[in-house]
Amino acid sequence: MKNARNTLASIYLIDGRNSEAKYKSDSDIRQEKELSSEISQLKCQKAIINVCAKSEEAKIEVHLSNLDKHKNGYDILFNKEIAMSAVQREHLKQKEVEEKEIMRQKMVKILEKNEQQTKAAAAIEDECVAIERECNSLMNRNKAIMKRLRRKLIETEDMRRELTKNKFCHN
Repeated sequence: MKNARNTLASIYLIDGRNSEAKYKSDSDIRQEKELSSEISQLKCQKAIINVCAKSEEAKIEVHLSNLDKHKNGYDILFNKEIAMSAVQREHLKQKEVEEKEIMRQKMVKILEKNEQQTKAAAAIEDECVAIERECNSLMNRNKAIMKRLRRKLIETEDMRRELTKNKFCHN
């Protein structure tokens, strides 16, 4: 009986072990399935994250490309503005040079005219001095002639008186 008991006990042990092993195995399978499911979900999430990351990278590349295009457009406009500004500045410089040349020519003409007027004024002044000298000379000559005429007049008057006196006296 002892053997029978041992056999039953060993069957129970074997069955217990098997059921434990079976139980562990079901639990392990369940855990494996859950872990496998979680791993699958994580892989899906990772794939979604990678897709989103690639999508965001593509968006960033598009934005960078657009920004580069805008920057290049602004650079082109800026360079055109610089070129136009340089042309305008050169035009203004040329205009300023032309205006300075016109002003210089006007000043030369004014200076020439002033010089001519100064020469004319000097000539007129010299002529006035000459005329004044001539006038003074003529006045002096007139005075001298007038003195002579007065003397002659006085002499003639004296002669007339003398003759009149003599005529009255002889008569």
